[in-house]
Amino acid sequence: MANTSQANMSSSPFTVDIQIGVSVFASLLFLVSLIGNIVVIYIVCTRAHMRNSTNILIANMAIGDLLLTIDIPYIIKWLFVFHAWFGSNFFADFLCKFFHSVQMGSIACSVFTLVAISFDRCFAITYPLRKVLVGKVLKATIAGIWLFSLSFCTPLIIVTQARASHGHSICAEFWDDFPSINHRYFIVAFSICTYIMPLVLIAVVYLITGIRLWQRKLPGNENLLAKEKVHATSRKATIMLVTVVLVFAICWLPLQVREVLKFYEAPFEVPIKVDIILPWIGFSNIAINPILYIIFSENYRSEFLSILCCKQIKKHSFYNASPMSTPMISRAMTERSRLSPSPDVNRHLLSPSSIQLKPLKNGPLPE
Repeated sequence: MANTSQANMSSSPFTVDIQIGVSVFASLLFLVSLIGNIVVIYIVCTRAHMRNSTNILIANMAIGDLLLTIDIPYIIKWLFVFHAWFGSNFFADFLCKFFHSVQMGSIACSVFTLVAISFDRCFAITYPLRKVLVGKVLKATIAGIWLFSLSFCTPLIIVTQARASHGHSICAEFWDDFPSINHRYFIVAFSICTYIMPLVLIAVVYLITGIRLWQRKLPGNENLLAKEKVHATSRKATIMLVTVVLVFAICWLPLQVREVLKFYEAPFEVPIKVDIILPWIGFSNIAINPILYIIFSENYRSEFLSILCCKQIKKHSFYNASPMSTPMISRAMTERSRLSPSPDVNRHLLSPSSIQLKPLKNGPLPE
């Protein structure tokens, strides 16, 4: 994202060891992210029991991660031939703008989706009988996420161009040709709006969610074991999603700091090997997310095994669900509890005079 001149843009400044090392890491990252995020999207789209608001938002984030995944070959190309490009026609210019802008668009999509997920968890814990992020509200939320992400891509789309320079075609950002778009202000605004502010907001929302979760008492007369299972799955889901946020913050922190500090006189100079590694720490987040889902969510783990290993996984019972089906369980159980009879009514219904034993023709009643 650095400002560029049209001189010396077609030769790479990186040594062979950097090119090989980063290429191997990037190739592994590409495969893990491509497979993991495609499977996540496939699971949410094809498994009815996984199609709740939280999982739909997770699938939306996976789409954003896939955009950055398909950008990895372009970034590897940049290591070897720097800004050299295959032409300066309309198609070349379109791809040039796309590959440059999609990086910021993917970051914005991820963090805005994490904000939406944090509110979804907060609503599910605080108002278990209300379904807030569903239907039109959920669709509007996802549309808003992509519109905000596109707004941060727009400056890069404008300043990035494919041009002919010194007999070669190049793809680069030409900030000096657009004085109305200040490069420094853009980077600072991007860091504040897509990193600092969202993470602060997410921290506040999850703090409120955690307080409500640990203090929550489900109404009704359901047995204590069932209530404890609901609380346990709610806690697991919240812990998993908080972990996803923490990993996102840690992965992108080095690059965010570098991008802001490079406009100011730093008391030290970052070695080129360290400087080239910093972005890849952030890029690794797109491959880590599916792994986190597998580690923390029994549903995702079972579905991944079923798809990748072609194993038939036994379905779980209603109360033995994994974290990512918690919102449905919590609301359904609370509603059942709310409609269940009071202890006095139960005593009346179960009095000896009211009990009539009849043989079961179709086996035991469902739970």
